[in-house]
This record gives sequence, structure tokens and C-alpha cells, in this order.
Amino acid sequence: MSELIWLPGTAVRLIGADAVRWGLRETGGPLFGYEACGELVVTEAFLPGLRATHLPFLYRPDRDAVDRAITEVHERSDGRERWIGSWHTHPFGRAQPSLVDRRTASRIAREVAVACPRPLMLIQTTRPTRTGPRAHVLGCWRWSSEVEDLVDAEVHPVPENVRN
Repeated sequence: MSELIWLPGTAVRLIGADAVRWGLRETGGPLFGYEACGELVVTEAFLPGLRATHLPFLYRPDRDAVDRAITEVHERSDGRERWIGSWHTHPFGRAQPSLVDRRTASRIAREVAVACPRPLMLIQTTRPTRTGPRAHVLGCWRWSSEVEDLVDAEVHPVPENVRN
């Protein structure tokens, strides 16, 4: 049985729109939320920042923008919400973690200073249409120290009328 992840429509829309905006280049950003009753609740997704690098098979976030987002969310939520992982795109690709994705998740999970032993990873794919790229599949994984790999997680939408 896969783990349950709650994801708000605002995050899904932000991720899909940025995937379409960058087209053939990867993009991504941080995810914030909290864990409750064994379920992970994503409260917000952010863009990668203005100084992010977007390449066909790689993106690097703007570290200063991510640090500002971490501080903003922590202060706004009085420490209840934290960085829980990230999202990125695989333009016209598969919604499956690459070897680089798996190594990144492993490194994050082991980094004591990051304090995120089970990082979440969302991967948004796009597909070509006559009018340009469209958001397609949004895949979801979470690091498991038991199997030392990313494992499938089940995404459920947060109803629009629910407040954090």
C-alpha cells in the first residue's frame, strides 16, 4: 500500500503552469507542509526563483529564493510547516524518478542539517500538442530508508474549501 499525500489544487496548478511555461526545459521548486496521523500534507509549492537554471534535462533552483521561501513559510506558520521536498519536470518524458533524482533524494535524506529524512518528490510531465506543451502526468514519490529508494506515494487532492 502506498503512502498518502494530500496536495492542494493551488500547488497542482502552479506546477502545471510552470511546466508549460518552460516547455522543453526542466523547472521545479520547493514543497512545504506537515505530517499528521502518518499522512503528509502539502500546503504550498513555490517556483524555483528568478536565478534558477533551466536546461533540457536539469534544473538548478535559485538557492537564495528557496532559502527565502523556507524562512517565509516557517515564520508565517509559526514553525508548523516546513520544507518537505521538491517538485520538478520531465518535459515530454516519463513521470519516473531518474538515477539523478534517486541520488538527490538519498543525499537529502542523509543530510542531518536539512532535517528531512523522508523527502517528497513530485515529477510533472508534459506532452506536446498542436498549440504547445500541456501538463500531463504528475507522479509522486517519497524516500524510504527501509528500501533505500524512492517509493510510490498516492496523491489525493485537498478539497478547495479546506483551510490549513
